[in-house]
Amino acid sequence: MSKRKTLFCIVFLILLFLIPMYLLRRQRTVMCGLKNHHNVCYINAVLQSLFSCESFTTMLESIEPENGSVMYYIQNLWNDMKNNTLLNRLGLYRRLASMSNFLFKYDNKPGFTENFLEFITINLDEEKVKGIFLDEENFRKTKTSCFFSKNQHGMLSWYQKSMQTQTPIWIRFEILWKKTILHFPRYL
Repeated sequence: MSKRKTLFCIVFLILLFLIPMYLLRRQRTVMCGLKNHHNVCYINAVLQSLFSCESFTTMLESIEPENGSVMYYIQNLWNDMKNNTLLNRLGLYRRLASMSNFLFKYDNKPGFTENFLEFITINLDEEKVKGIFLDEENFRKTKTSCFFSKNQHGMLSWYQKSMQTQTPIWIRFEILWKKTILHFPRYL
């Protein structure tokens, strides 16, 4: 093989490698950070974990949540994260904390960090009940895949029943770890 053909093959292979790399680089990926002021890393971790799940972000982009709902604020945060590199959302955390009757803390005060995960889980379930997510009845009608598994439907109905019967809050907190295990995988 001549030098010219060898050089041509090398250049061709390099271009063959570089063109897909260039195309991959052009694709916009969300690489936005959330500032960890005032010990809010546990809030940021939950939100960034949700945003790293493709099914969750696809769902976020396809819905129109009620103005002022938790999903509305999460969707706005997701849209802001797509257009920025670093965000400080202490105001959003303050609003979410007030919506939860200050179940979790956002301002350097001691609090229960796991309560933010429960707050998000419960509110996603409430949004589901309002019709944003497919529920079991619509699943039967449309015969499409449901966003929640059968176990998660059971946990949701248990939660709704406990809310109607005014079950003491300490009983609901006893199963927090079970709810977290059942609900979090739906976004993976």
